[in-house]
This record gives sequence, C-alpha cells and structure tokens, in this order.
Amino acid sequence: MRMISPEWKWAAALAPAGETEYIVVHHAAAEGPAEAVHAAHLARGWSGIGYHFYVRLDGTVYSGRPLGTIGAHTAGYNSRSVGVCFEGNFEVRAMPTEQLAAGRELVAYLRGLYPKAKIVRHRDLDATACPGKNFPFEAMTGGALYRVQAGAFTDRARAERYAERLRAAGFADAYVVG
Repeated sequence: MRMISPEWKWAAALAPAGETEYIVVHHAAAEGPAEAVHAAHLARGWSGIGYHFYVRLDGTVYSGRPLGTIGAHTAGYNSRSVGVCFEGNFEVRAMPTEQLAAGRELVAYLRGLYPKAKIVRHRDLDATACPGKNFPFEAMTGGALYRVQAGAFTDRARAERYAERLRAAGFADAYVVG
C-alpha cells in the first residue's frame, strides 16, 4: 500500500478519541485529491479533513486525521470510530482494481490494530446511500471475490469488459487480476 502522510494544517486542536468500536467506510461521491477534501472540510468550519484515511482511485492511501483523534465523518460515532473514505462515486461507477487492493490492505491493517472493531458502511449507521450501491464491501472486508484472470483473454481490455459485464449483472465484486 502506498501511504502518503501530508503535513495537514488543522484549524483547531484535534481531540482524543475513545475506544475504537467501528471502522466506517465511505465514498467521496466525487473525484479529487485528499487536499481538496481537506479544503472542503475546512470550508465547512471543521478542523480539516474528517477522515482518518483517504484512498485514491489509483490505490494511493493518504493519512488524514491521526489515529486516536476524533474524526468528522459519521454523526454520533466520530469519537469511537475510524473513518476511511474512498475517492469516487460508487453509486455510478465501479471501484478500480488498484483502489480495491489498497482498500483491502488498509482494512486488514486496521483490523490488526482494532480487532474488536466492526467494519461498517456509513449507511449502516446513518440515513445515507454512502458508500454507494457499487461499493465492493464484501470484497473489501474479506468476503467473496469474483476474479477475472486477464491471461484467460486475448488482451486485458477484453478481461476488463468481461468484469464490467459481471458487475452489471450484479456481481459487484468482480475485478481483473494478472
């Protein structure tokens, strides 16, 4: 996992969090860098980026709020959760293979840090569609995967088209390997 740790400038001091009970996954419902999320959250009057991690479409992971501090991502749960946001709008798109791989690695890392924490979607705790109907939650959290082996096709583009057809048919966790 490629991790980038920016030197964020916080608008206010960050408060310490309580025991981590949840790892909450979100989608940004937009595309853009972590710096844009930080700026948008500052514009809302927050201390800065509200997520603890932000995973780009290319699989790059950015650290946001430090672990052990209260986030700003799920009302009523921020003091006892870690927030992980994925770039993109998973109501309308599928997750790229690189982003899924990085997300799986990050979730596994967080499971190691917080073995008692429950991994949930934002919509499991709040009235929202987040992280979107196409978010590969089962694949992200270790559930069933639908792998399309690129070598079984004449070229990678054909494998990607086949995986897209699987996703359109309801196999949201289909992705290409190899």
